[in-house]
Amino acid sequence: GRPAKPFYPICTPYELFSMEENYTLIWKLVDRYSTVEDFRAQVAPLLIYMAKQFQLLPASRFRHHNEPGGLFSHSLHTMVLSLTVSAQLPQDKLPSDPPARPDRLWLQWQQQHLVCAYAHDAGKLETA
Repeated sequence: GRPAKPFYPICTPYELFSMEENYTLIWKLVDRYSTVEDFRAQVAPLLIYMAKQFQLLPASRFRHHNEPGGLFSHSLHTMVLSLTVSAQLPQDKLPSDPPARPDRLWLQWQQQHLVCAYAHDAGKLETA
């Protein structure tokens, strides 16, 4: 067996946002999202909620992001990757029934990717 990790001090949401890696990832999200205004209105509240809920949770016990707040960092990484992948599909190829305004359709496409990235570990009962 692996030795148990010591207890860690509580990592506040502000501290999570201030960590260099997380700070950089958040700015990558801002850069890749539809507009700064949409980001502030739709994504920023989700990140604040995530930071409050994930402040003590590691992403894994022994592998990547295995520290308090690690699940927050892992989720940010996944969200950035998801938005990067979502940009690979040309906007004029997005399915829409009934037809929607291209800018709103693109925003919905990004929102769907963010929700999937955010929830990709939902229901994970145990982490290794």
